[in-house]
Amino acid sequence: MKVCLFIGCFMALPLLFAYGGPTTTEEKPTRTHEPSHLPTVPFSTVASTESPSNELSPSPTVPFSTVASTESPSNQLSPPPTVPFSTVSTAGSPSSTDTAGLHFDAGLELQEDGRLEEAISEFDEAIRLSPVFAGACNERGITYSKLGFPSLAILDYGDAIRFDPQFAEALTNRGREFSGLGQYDRAIQDLDEAIRVEPELPSALLNRGIVYGRLGQHSNALKDLDSAVQVAPQEPLAYYNRGITFKNLGQLQLAI
Repeated sequence: MKVCLFIGCFMALPLLFAYGGPTTTEEKPTRTHEPSHLPTVPFSTVASTESPSNELSPSPTVPFSTVASTESPSNQLSPPPTVPFSTVSTAGSPSSTDTAGLHFDAGLELQEDGRLEEAISEFDEAIRLSPVFAGACNERGITYSKLGFPSLAILDYGDAIRFDPQFAEALTNRGREFSGLGQYDRAIQDLDEAIRVEPELPSALLNRGIVYGRLGQHSNALKDLDSAVQVAPQEPLAYYNRGITFKNLGQLQLAI
Protein backbone atom coordinates (compact mmCIF):
# COMPACT_ATOMS: atom_id res chain seq x y z
CA MET A 1 0.00 0.00 0.00
CA LYS A 2 2.76 2.44 0.89
CA VAL A 3 4.56 1.63 -2.36
CA CYS A 4 1.38 2.33 -4.37
CA LEU A 5 0.80 5.70 -2.67
CA PHE A 6 4.42 6.70 -3.29
CA ILE A 7 4.17 5.77 -6.96
CA GLY A 8 0.85 7.63 -7.32
CA CYS A 9 2.28 10.84 -5.77
CA PHE A 10 5.39 10.56 -7.92
CA MET A 11 3.28 10.26 -11.09
CA ALA A 12 1.15 13.30 -10.12
CA LEU A 13 4.17 15.61 -9.81
CA PRO A 14 4.56 16.23 -13.60
CA LEU A 15 0.92 17.24 -13.76
CA LEU A 16 1.46 19.84 -11.03
CA PHE A 17 4.51 21.29 -12.75
CA ALA A 18 2.94 21.12 -16.21
CA TYR A 19 -0.20 23.00 -15.25
CA GLY A 20 -0.31 26.73 -15.74
CA GLY A 21 -3.22 29.07 -16.06
CA PRO A 22 -3.66 30.76 -19.41
CA THR A 23 -2.31 34.26 -19.58
CA THR A 24 -3.76 37.02 -21.68
CA THR A 25 -2.55 40.46 -22.45
CA GLU A 26 -5.23 43.11 -22.83
CA GLU A 27 -4.65 45.31 -25.82
CA LYS A 28 -5.82 48.86 -25.37
CA PRO A 29 -7.02 50.81 -28.39
CA THR A 30 -4.50 53.28 -29.69
CA ARG A 31 -5.12 56.81 -30.86
CA THR A 32 -4.08 58.09 -34.20
CA HIS A 33 -2.44 60.98 -32.40
CA GLU A 34 -1.74 61.90 -28.80
CA PRO A 35 -2.04 65.61 -28.07
CA SER A 36 0.27 66.96 -25.42
CA HIS A 37 -2.06 69.59 -24.04
CA LEU A 38 -3.69 67.27 -21.49
CA PRO A 39 -1.77 64.74 -19.36
CA THR A 40 -2.93 61.14 -19.30
CA VAL A 41 -5.13 60.40 -16.32
CA PRO A 42 -4.57 56.97 -14.74
CA PHE A 43 -7.42 54.52 -14.69
CA SER A 44 -9.29 54.05 -11.46
CA THR A 45 -8.92 50.51 -10.20
CA VAL A 46 -10.56 50.86 -6.78
CA ALA A 47 -13.77 48.97 -6.27
CA SER A 48 -16.72 50.97 -5.04
CA THR A 49 -17.76 50.46 -1.43
CA GLU A 50 -21.11 52.13 -1.83
CA SER A 51 -24.22 50.34 -0.66
CA PRO A 52 -26.66 49.06 -3.33
CA SER A 53 -29.58 50.32 -1.25
CA ASN A 54 -28.53 53.94 -1.68
CA GLU A 55 -26.61 53.73 -4.94
CA LEU A 56 -27.77 53.25 -8.49
CA SER A 57 -25.40 50.77 -10.06
CA PRO A 58 -23.67 51.65 -13.31
CA SER A 59 -25.10 49.98 -16.37
CA PRO A 60 -23.25 46.76 -17.19
CA THR A 61 -23.11 47.78 -20.84
CA VAL A 62 -21.64 51.22 -20.09
CA PRO A 63 -18.69 50.75 -17.75
CA PHE A 64 -17.79 53.46 -15.31
CA SER A 65 -14.61 53.96 -13.34
CA THR A 66 -15.47 53.37 -9.71
CA VAL A 67 -13.90 55.58 -7.08
CA ALA A 68 -13.33 54.85 -3.43
CA SER A 69 -15.01 57.31 -1.12
CA THR A 70 -14.77 58.13 2.56
CA GLU A 71 -18.41 59.18 2.63
CA SER A 72 -21.07 56.83 3.93
CA PRO A 73 -23.34 55.23 1.29
CA SER A 74 -26.25 57.46 2.29
CA ASN A 75 -24.21 60.51 1.29
CA GLN A 76 -23.27 59.22 -2.14
CA LEU A 77 -24.96 60.10 -5.40
CA SER A 78 -24.73 57.79 -8.36
CA PRO A 79 -23.14 58.54 -11.72
CA PRO A 80 -25.97 58.40 -14.24
CA PRO A 81 -25.80 54.95 -15.87
CA THR A 82 -28.37 55.36 -18.65
CA VAL A 83 -27.60 58.96 -19.61
CA PRO A 84 -23.87 59.16 -18.87
CA PHE A 85 -23.00 61.45 -21.74
CA SER A 86 -24.23 64.69 -23.12
CA THR A 87 -26.31 64.75 -26.27
CA VAL A 88 -24.67 64.12 -29.61
CA SER A 89 -23.34 67.24 -31.26
CA THR A 90 -21.87 67.62 -34.71
CA ALA A 91 -19.82 70.69 -33.79
CA GLY A 92 -17.13 71.25 -36.37
CA SER A 93 -18.72 68.68 -38.68
CA PRO A 94 -18.10 68.91 -42.40
CA SER A 95 -20.99 68.49 -44.78
CA SER A 96 -22.67 65.11 -44.54
CA THR A 97 -21.83 64.63 -48.21
CA ASP A 98 -18.10 64.93 -47.44
CA THR A 99 -16.12 61.80 -46.77
CA ALA A 100 -15.31 62.76 -43.18
CA GLY A 101 -18.98 63.38 -42.48
CA LEU A 102 -19.91 60.00 -43.90
CA HIS A 103 -17.42 58.26 -41.61
CA PHE A 104 -18.78 60.27 -38.67
CA ASP A 105 -22.35 59.20 -39.43
CA ALA A 106 -21.24 55.58 -39.78
CA GLY A 107 -19.47 55.82 -36.42
CA LEU A 108 -22.64 57.07 -34.75
CA GLU A 109 -24.66 54.17 -36.13
CA LEU A 110 -22.07 51.62 -35.01
CA GLN A 111 -21.89 53.24 -31.57
CA GLU A 112 -25.65 53.03 -31.20
CA ASP A 113 -25.56 49.36 -32.22
CA GLY A 114 -22.92 48.63 -29.58
CA ARG A 115 -20.19 47.87 -32.14
CA LEU A 116 -17.78 50.12 -30.33
CA GLU A 117 -14.43 49.01 -31.79
CA GLU A 118 -15.81 49.49 -35.31
CA ALA A 119 -17.17 52.89 -34.30
CA ILE A 120 -13.69 53.92 -33.13
CA SER A 121 -12.30 53.05 -36.57
CA GLU A 122 -14.91 55.22 -38.28
CA PHE A 123 -14.26 58.17 -35.96
CA ASP A 124 -10.50 57.69 -36.48
CA GLU A 125 -10.99 58.04 -40.21
CA ALA A 126 -13.27 61.07 -39.84
CA ILE A 127 -10.64 62.80 -37.70
CA ARG A 128 -7.84 61.81 -40.08
CA LEU A 129 -9.71 63.43 -42.95
CA SER A 130 -10.82 66.46 -40.89
CA PRO A 131 -8.32 66.94 -38.01
CA VAL A 132 -10.29 69.72 -36.29
CA PHE A 133 -13.59 67.81 -36.35
CA ALA A 134 -14.70 68.55 -32.76
CA GLY A 135 -17.88 66.48 -32.97
CA ALA A 136 -15.95 63.37 -34.02
CA CYS A 137 -13.47 63.87 -31.18
CA ASN A 138 -16.34 64.10 -28.70
CA GLU A 139 -18.04 60.96 -30.02
CA ARG A 140 -14.81 59.00 -30.09
CA GLY A 141 -14.29 60.06 -26.47
CA ILE A 142 -17.75 58.74 -25.58
CA THR A 143 -16.92 55.46 -27.28
CA TYR A 144 -13.60 55.12 -25.44
CA SER A 145 -15.41 55.76 -22.17
CA LYS A 146 -17.95 53.03 -22.94
CA LEU A 147 -15.06 50.68 -23.65
CA GLY A 148 -13.56 51.48 -20.24
CA PHE A 149 -10.70 53.80 -21.26
CA PRO A 150 -11.33 57.10 -19.44
CA SER A 151 -7.83 58.46 -20.12
CA LEU A 152 -8.31 58.23 -23.89
CA ALA A 153 -11.80 59.69 -23.53
CA ILE A 154 -10.44 62.68 -21.62
CA LEU A 155 -7.85 63.32 -24.31
CA ASP A 156 -10.50 63.29 -27.03
CA TYR A 157 -12.81 65.59 -25.07
CA GLY A 158 -9.85 67.90 -24.59
CA ASP A 159 -9.30 68.02 -28.35
CA ALA A 160 -12.98 68.76 -28.95
CA ILE A 161 -12.86 71.63 -26.45
CA ARG A 162 -9.63 72.95 -27.95
CA PHE A 163 -11.20 73.02 -31.41
CA ASP A 164 -14.47 74.49 -30.09
CA PRO A 165 -14.15 76.16 -26.64
CA GLN A 166 -17.95 76.65 -26.47
CA PHE A 167 -18.63 72.94 -26.93
CA ALA A 168 -20.84 72.44 -23.86
CA GLU A 169 -21.43 68.74 -24.51
CA ALA A 170 -17.70 67.96 -24.59
CA LEU A 171 -17.15 70.00 -21.43
CA THR A 172 -19.92 68.05 -19.73
CA ASN A 173 -18.53 64.70 -20.84
CA ARG A 174 -15.01 65.53 -19.68
CA GLY A 175 -16.39 66.74 -16.35
CA ARG A 176 -18.29 63.49 -15.96
CA GLU A 177 -15.11 61.54 -16.70
CA PHE A 178 -13.09 63.54 -14.13
CA SER A 179 -15.84 62.86 -11.59
CA GLY A 180 -15.60 59.13 -12.27
CA LEU A 181 -11.88 59.31 -11.53
CA GLY A 182 -12.47 61.18 -8.28
CA GLN A 183 -11.00 64.45 -9.62
CA TYR A 184 -13.93 66.52 -8.40
CA ASP A 185 -12.32 69.98 -8.61
CA ARG A 186 -11.54 69.49 -12.30
CA ALA A 187 -15.02 68.08 -12.83
CA ILE A 188 -16.65 71.15 -11.28
CA GLN A 189 -14.53 73.46 -13.45
CA ASP A 190 -15.68 71.77 -16.66
CA LEU A 191 -19.31 71.52 -15.59
CA ASP A 192 -19.35 75.17 -14.48
CA GLU A 193 -18.12 76.19 -17.92
CA ALA A 194 -20.63 73.92 -19.68
CA ILE A 195 -23.50 75.47 -17.71
CA ARG A 196 -22.16 78.97 -18.37
CA VAL A 197 -22.23 78.22 -22.11
CA GLU A 198 -25.57 76.37 -22.00
CA PRO A 199 -27.42 77.09 -18.73
CA GLU A 200 -30.22 74.55 -19.32
CA LEU A 201 -28.14 71.58 -20.46
CA PRO A 202 -29.71 68.74 -18.42
CA SER A 203 -26.67 66.46 -18.42
CA ALA A 204 -24.43 69.24 -17.11
CA LEU A 205 -26.85 70.14 -14.29
CA LEU A 206 -27.34 66.48 -13.37
CA ASN A 207 -23.63 65.68 -13.34
CA ARG A 208 -22.71 68.79 -11.35
CA GLY A 209 -25.42 67.96 -8.82
CA ILE A 210 -23.94 64.49 -8.46
CA VAL A 211 -20.42 65.89 -7.96
CA TYR A 212 -21.67 68.32 -5.30
CA GLY A 213 -23.36 65.41 -3.56
CA ARG A 214 -20.13 63.42 -3.56
CA LEU A 215 -18.38 66.43 -2.04
CA GLY A 216 -21.00 66.62 0.70
CA GLN A 217 -22.31 69.98 -0.58
CA HIS A 218 -25.92 68.84 -0.48
CA SER A 219 -27.52 72.30 -0.71
CA ASN A 220 -25.63 73.01 -3.95
CA ALA A 221 -26.50 69.53 -5.18
CA LEU A 222 -30.20 70.17 -4.53
CA LYS A 223 -30.14 73.42 -6.54
CA ASP A 224 -28.65 71.69 -9.58
CA LEU A 225 -30.92 68.67 -9.32
CA ASP A 226 -33.99 70.92 -8.97
CA SER A 227 -32.90 72.65 -12.17
CA ALA A 228 -32.32 69.32 -13.89
CA VAL A 229 -35.86 68.23 -12.99
CA GLN A 230 -37.27 71.49 -14.35
CA VAL A 231 -35.48 71.30 -17.72
CA ALA A 232 -35.79 67.50 -18.07
CA PRO A 233 -38.97 66.44 -16.22
CA GLN A 234 -38.90 63.00 -17.86
CA GLU A 235 -35.40 62.16 -16.58
CA PRO A 236 -35.74 59.61 -13.73
CA LEU A 237 -32.14 59.97 -12.57
CA ALA A 238 -32.72 63.61 -11.69
CA TYR A 239 -35.57 62.58 -9.37
CA TYR A 240 -33.63 59.66 -7.93
CA ASN A 241 -30.56 61.73 -7.06
CA ARG A 242 -32.71 64.55 -5.74
CA GLY A 243 -34.40 62.05 -3.45
CA ILE A 244 -31.01 60.94 -2.11
CA THR A 245 -30.12 64.59 -1.56
CA PHE A 246 -33.33 65.26 0.38
CA LYS A 247 -32.48 62.27 2.56
CA ASN A 248 -28.97 63.60 3.18
CA LEU A 249 -30.47 66.95 4.18
CA GLY A 250 -32.81 65.21 6.65
CA GLN A 251 -35.91 66.03 4.61
CA LEU A 252 -37.24 62.50 4.58
CA GLN A 253 -40.82 63.37 3.62
CA LEU A 254 -39.58 65.08 0.45
CA ALA A 255 -37.25 62.16 -0.29
CA ILE A 256 -40.14 59.67 -0.51
